Formats: sequence, structure tokens, C-alpha cells
Amino acid sequence: MLLRWTLDEELKSRASQSRKRIAFFVVDKVALVFQQHAVLSCNLDYPIEKMCGEMVVGLQSKKEFWDKVFDENMAIVCTADILYSCLSHSWISMEQINLLVFDEAHHTKGNHPYARIIKDFYAEVKDPEKKPRILGMTASPVDAKVSPANAALALEGLLHSQIATVSDPSLLQQTVCKPKRESVVEYGATPRSPTKLDLALRKVVGDHALFRGAFAFTASASQDMGGWCVDRFWKLFFEQEDAVAIEAKTMRNARREGKDPDSYLLQVKEARQLVVSHVLPSAVEDLGRFSPKVIQLIRVLWDQYRDADGKRKCVVFVQQRNTATALADLLKQPGIMIPETRIGVLVSDSLLYFGDNTESQLDRWW
Repeated sequence: MLLRWTLDEELKSRASQSRKRIAFFVVDKVALVFQQHAVLSCNLDYPIEKMCGEMVVGLQSKKEFWDKVFDENMAIVCTADILYSCLSHSWISMEQINLLVFDEAHHTKGNHPYARIIKDFYAEVKDPEKKPRILGMTASPVDAKVSPANAALALEGLLHSQIATVSDPSLLQQTVCKPKRESVVEYGATPRSPTKLDLALRKVVGDHALFRGAFAFTASASQDMGGWCVDRFWKLFFEQEDAVAIEAKTMRNARREGKDPDSYLLQVKEARQLVVSHVLPSAVEDLGRFSPKVIQLIRVLWDQYRDADGKRKCVVFVQQRNTATALADLLKQPGIMIPETRIGVLVSDSLLYFGDNTESQLDRWW
């Protein structure tokens, strides 16, 4: 809303032959450039450009490039490094900016680019009329173990702004969606215990670079998820990975490490045969090899969906993509799968694939 108002005022200003100015929506991470640009482009009827490091490689020092960008747009969504670079090279001056929006404004401290933009350029403008407005957005002004009051004062001082929030915290309850009931589920510890299949594979291909990540996962999964999930992971690993691709990677790694490629290849084929010939009982027949954590997760999901109306949704957060894949596969197993539910996996590669259409793709995914 502030950006729309600012750009409306800018059009009036230009009509009176005033100096042209532009707005900057500054973010901390590259992914947010595309996300925020998509939102602003859909809601504002003004030309808005997006900029991040990879998009301007080789163009940073070309004045004509930046002159064209500033001339054709009324707002730019970019990383803080991009704006700092433009100001440092004098491709644009602080007086030419009418609004600075800092996303995740609590990063404005120390030598963060947000802080450098304010200290090195904004603070140097002496005439208040020539300074741009500043809007800092954050869920919390504190992101470290310091006094909230001191952190808030420091942030206000550095951004030359005042923190604004609701006067009555109870008003937030009308807009913030909170679960109706929170519960804590406790579960017992599980010792790390590699499965027979995992041990056999380690003897054959344990020193192969291609399998290091997989073995690192199974070492933790034996404790976090249980033996059945470890053995199932190896089944999925060799089913999902193309045999030709695995062999090609094996040959390259062997040459890189100075090993005999033919010997390495035979070991991979032996590992594949170990997995193919391994008999894995069904999930419901092998519940004793699930970790208490997984058992409790299954119970919680069944409790939540037993009387659901078909509209209930759930997100299970994990730290590794292999965990996400393994859990999704487990929840699709006969006897474990909850009737009339659909299970999907969302990892960083999926978001990269969605690209500029992430929001609409996620709507369809839900």
C-alpha cells in the first residue's frame, strides 16, 4: 500500500517536471527477489524490475545498462548487495530514491548490507527533504539473545524509523491463526544400530564417494526412523537412480580418485544385487523395527485424520530431503497409509522448478 501510494505521488511529481525518483524493495536472499517481485507485479500497475547477482553478471560496471533500468522502471526488487553496489559506483544516488523497503529488517546491524546502505549513504544525505522514506518489515525486531528493548531501540536508531505494531496485543488474536490445541508427544530414545543390509553394503561400497551421502543418512536414520526405513531407503535408492547413470558416476569417481574403474563398477553391481535380493517384510509386518518417533508420528496422523472432513492439511517438517522422501514412502505403505489422504514431498529442488510460478503451483499442490 505504501509502495502504491509512493508511486502514485511520483507520477504527480514527474508531471510537475520534478526530478525522477525510483523505489527500491530490498531483500536479504535471492529467492525472495523472485517471490516479492511476483507479488508486487500482480498487485501494482507500474513497471517493476527484479535484480540479483546472477542476472547482472558482466553488467555491473556498465552505466548505460543501469541508466536504462532506472529509466524504464518505477520500482526495483533486488538484494541488498545490488543496491549497495549501485550506490557505491554512483549509478544511482540516495537522492534519486523515493522509498526504501527493507524486507526482514531485523538484519540491519553490524556490517550487513542493510546497515551499510544506511550508514554509508542514507546518513550522508543532510537535507531531510531529499532522503527517501524507509519502511522496514519484520515479524520481530530481535533475532539474537539480547535485550528486546535495546534491540528495538538500536533498530529504530539505525533505520531512522519508529517501530509500529498493534496497541493491544489481544487484537492479534483476531488475525493470527493458531492451532486450537497444542500437544507435546514424548517418545523413547533409539540406539544407532545399522541393519544387516546396511552393514553388507558398507563392506562393498563403503569407500565410494557416490554413496557417502547415502551412508551418512542411513547412519542417522537407523536411530531416527528405524531399521525398516533404512532398508527401504536402499530399495528406493537403487530403484530411483538409473543404473546407467550410477555406473557412469562410478567410473568418473574411480578415475578421479585413482582407483580401478572396472573394480569399482563390479562393487556397485554387487551392491545392487544385495539390495535386489534382500527380502523386506511389509511395513505392518515389521513394526518392531520402527523407531518410537516414527510410531508416534503415525499415531498422531491417524488420530488427526480419523474424523477429518477431507479438508484438513498437514505439514511435517524434516531436516533432510532423504527423510522427506522416506517418510512420504512409508505413509503410502499398505496398512500405514491413512485412507483418502494424498502425500507429497516438497524440497528445495521442487521450489526451484516452480520458479516464478511458485505461488500458483503451490496453490494447486495444496
